Amino acid sequence: MKVFDGKRAAEDYMASHTLTFSTPDLTLKRFSFWLGDIVPDPNNKEETMPRLMTYIYEKYCAPSQCIDDEKY
Repeated sequence: MKVFDGKRAAEDYMASHTLTFSTPDLTLKRFSFWLGDIVPDPNNKEETMPRLMTYIYEKYCAPSQCIDDEKY
């Protein structure tokens, strides 16, 4: 399963921009644009990718049991 590490992304963003705490609406919009910026691929310097992809990682999650509507 691919998981987005939003906490790490938000901390990196807040650390790189001053006065981000003062306007929450503007902060959220700028954060979304920041995640969409095109950056060099860390694994292949010749390629580029959206910054968002650097915060997505593979994580193994055990399958959850399905809830049977008739027994629930």
